[in-house]
Amino acid sequence: MHNNYYLIRQIVPALQNLLAGATLADSFSQNKDELILQFECANQDKFTIIAHLDPQFTCLTFPLEFHKAKKNTAQIFKSLFSKKVNNILGFENERAFIIHFDGEFSLLFKLFGNQSNVILFSKRKVVEIFRSVLKNDFKIELSSLNRPIDQSEDAIVKNLSDLRSVYPTLDKKSITLLEEDISGMESTNALRIIKEYIDQLENPKTYYVVDNNGKLRLSFTPTTKVIAEFESPIEALNTFFKLFIRKHKLESGQQTLLKELQQQLTRTKAYITKTIKKKEKLDKDTSYKEMADILMANLHLIELHTQSIELNNFYTNNLVKIKLNPKLSPQKNAEKYYNKSKNLSIEIKKLEDIIDNKKQLVTKLESDIEKVQQSSSARELQKLSITKKSKPEDVLPFKLFEIDGFTILVGKNAKNNDLLTLKYAKKNDLFFHAKDVSGSHVILKEQSGKVFPAYILEKTAAIAAYYSKRKTDTLCPVGYTPKKYIRKPKGSPPGLVMVEREKVLMVKPELPQ
Repeated sequence: MHNNYYLIRQIVPALQNLLAGATLADSFSQNKDELILQFECANQDKFTIIAHLDPQFTCLTFPLEFHKAKKNTAQIFKSLFSKKVNNILGFENERAFIIHFDGEFSLLFKLFGNQSNVILFSKRKVVEIFRSVLKNDFKIELSSLNRPIDQSEDAIVKNLSDLRSVYPTLDKKSITLLEEDISGMESTNALRIIKEYIDQLENPKTYYVVDNNGKLRLSFTPTTKVIAEFESPIEALNTFFKLFIRKHKLESGQQTLLKELQQQLTRTKAYITKTIKKKEKLDKDTSYKEMADILMANLHLIELHTQSIELNNFYTNNLVKIKLNPKLSPQKNAEKYYNKSKNLSIEIKKLEDIIDNKKQLVTKLESDIEKVQQSSSARELQKLSITKKSKPEDVLPFKLFEIDGFTILVGKNAKNNDLLTLKYAKKNDLFFHAKDVSGSHVILKEQSGKVFPAYILEKTAAIAAYYSKRKTDTLCPVGYTPKKYIRKPKGSPPGLVMVEREKVLMVKPELPQ
């Protein structure tokens, strides 16, 4: 209804009263598809028309105050500046009106939904259009905009089942409701109801902003949910636009936030499923502690330099094949499995903690989604908005990886390596670097009170191998040590450091999944 022919019929005389004798002081655009016209009236007052011509939503507004921006402003229709308004006229059965100026200039407001535009005429010929994408508007002839239609009583009676042909200015819903109301009636009664309805549209006394099933509408008739009512069509349009934009902003914000929350919820649930499967696999694997116990119980059967041995698993009474390091003694192999058992317990506990934390996050996300759906204002929505964490790459000049809560930073070049190791790394962080080749410095950040699990050390070493000259090797030796054992010789080139108390891991160069 805010672009309806019957509303334009009321807007035209209202503008005629306000702008008679006024001059156009300025015409400009500050946003795409938005035209601002500022008039100086005869009584020195200023009057503003804003044509919002977005293809998705077209509306006129008339703000009491408007301040032009100092930047990003483009002047439009310059030939109209200082021209005086002669009169304002509407068109017969068409959603358009025209402002005539001195000098045979005219400004046409064509409010045809997504084809809406403002068009400048000089001597009845198009000289400029606001929305330049609508090329056909250069061919518009003013004489074609009037649409005389036979709306006599005889014409109405002949078309009771096709009122659209008599009143093309009515929307489909109004036509449907009107035809339902007169269905089965005698023509005399039907004619009376139609005339009363049209008279109400052509001579409204009050304008209503209503809520129609959750959608804002401008109406000439009250509904069950009236938000505001006005005697002036201009005031009604201003309020309608303000409320519509506020509601649109809320709904748009809700959709954006809900999409983000739903995506995060889906990712979190998928991560929980993946982590549970990983934990179940570790639980099912033969215990490293069991292997160590079996080895200790059978030390007398194990020969030196053996690569594997098959022994009775006294926990299950089945045979189990145990791999051995031929360079280690049987006792040292058993000790190795005890250490693996300890690290495995740490890893399983870590996975359990991660699963618990992610389940808590799922509960919070589901609660936030419900709150967003129930929010009734942009202010409420703002409180619920996710504060997007800046990517560490945007804050720190290093590549970053997160593995089960552990942070890994990777230098990007020689100077960047020095910055990472000498400035950002703390003394108990671990330093990694591929052996005997150039490559990135990699720092595994310490977590207070937590031991570095073996699998985290291996994954970090794999990253260091990947960002080195050994990237394509099958296996790569990677040295690591606490940062406190790193020294920078005076005068040494960027990226070169001295490493003490180093341990070495053999790993496959790769990035974490």
